[in-house]
Amino acid sequence: MADFYWRNKVAVITGASVGIGASTAVALANAGMQVVGLARRAELVEALNAQVKGEGKIFGRQCDLCDDEQLVSSFKWICERFHNIHVLICNAGILKANFISDSPTKDIKELFDLNVVATASCLREGLKQMKAMKVRCHIIIINSLSCC
Repeated sequence: MADFYWRNKVAVITGASVGIGASTAVALANAGMQVVGLARRAELVEALNAQVKGEGKIFGRQCDLCDDEQLVSSFKWICERFHNIHVLICNAGILKANFISDSPTKDIKELFDLNVVATASCLREGLKQMKAMKVRCHIIIINSLSCC
């Protein structure tokens, strides 16, 4: 990554507390970005700053993405605090251990609510802010689906 391009730009990453989301948050902060990690466990996101060696910083924001009020208020907070979103990475997701043919309806609803509905809601809120900025922005969706 060319550090000069990303320096001080704002990235929002869902599911930033562990795994791909956490690694991505650290990499973007090391490239000079201000990273907002949305996760149910914001303290895990904040702890990632210990791994940042670049000029950027990681900010944790507690948010249950399946709760639309929390999701909308988090994006409002991002707008008020950072004014812009240059990169939106929708990474949060769950994978239940069962095949769909063996899954109870409750598990299917949880999977759909987070992997599909919450992703679409984050896109809606992020796109509103990106459209208002009128600058080049990036959207990345990381997800998986097991259905057999």
